[in-house]
Amino acid sequence: MKEPEDLALLRGVLPAERPRLLQLARELNIINAFVPFQLEATGRNVARTFSETGSCEIPFQQLLFSYGRIKLPGWAFRIPAGRAETCAVLSSDEKKCFQAAGLLRNPPDELIIRWWQDLATFIRSITQERNTETGALGERLSLQYERSRTGQIPRWISFESNYAGYDILSVNSATDHTLRPIEVKSSSRPMEFATFFVSDNEWNAARTQLAHYRFHLWSFSRGFRLADISAQLVAPHIPDNRQEGIWRSVEIPFLTFADQFVTTECQKELSESTFASQQKAPMKTIEYATNYSRFGGETEEQ
Repeated sequence: MKEPEDLALLRGVLPAERPRLLQLARELNIINAFVPFQLEATGRNVARTFSETGSCEIPFQQLLFSYGRIKLPGWAFRIPAGRAETCAVLSSDEKKCFQAAGLLRNPPDELIIRWWQDLATFIRSITQERNTETGALGERLSLQYERSRTGQIPRWISFESNYAGYDILSVNSATDHTLRPIEVKSSSRPMEFATFFVSDNEWNAARTQLAHYRFHLWSFSRGFRLADISAQLVAPHIPDNRQEGIWRSVEIPFLTFADQFVTTECQKELSESTFASQQKAPMKTIEYATNYSRFGGETEEQ
């Protein structure tokens, strides 16, 4: 009896690598996780393309697209920056894979252009969702931090409107109920790479209440750390409008205020419980649909 073609191909793989290769094929939706060597959507799509074209390049492009979309390797997050920027971070083995798929060919044909553009679109959606979740976590932590600090319930302004120029409205202390606007900035990147943006709208709100306006900077790279800084400390980093030029946003490194970051015991307990609840929640999967069926695979009704 003739063995399945997939099994024959596996005989060319080192025995120690076969389980890892099979697991990857299941994760990329190439083969069925429960029925050995039964092709799934991506596998059928790759097989059909190879049958129609007789070329290994396009199936390889499909596999790399699925790998980038599902496994989210480091190079995938450079895709939106452009092909040359992505190549700059590829390892030698990764570059060989891209070359074998024809993805580095010059000039690129329409198929290659669509590969880069479609994956860039998907990665932007992933990045936007992560940024939104990180920002929401920071605001929730600031709300609870302010309640613990003042004994008062702060207002979550950004939940109702993003045009106020700040996210939370608290008070100065338990005894001083002077209003304190707070703009919350969060990052899960390592401190040396983390930055935050201040918009012209936020600074317009800050400079009208300079004595009381605060910035909460949350760093999630190693635990949960907070820098509660005044608008006066941020002021030297804000540009001026000159002649016909008008600034809209300025980027400031977290490291600028590295000595301001602290973690209180109360906040540590709060942060760890919040983080634990997030970790227990199932990871949301973003379904990415494209009209470019060569990369999108077969679609199924949900």
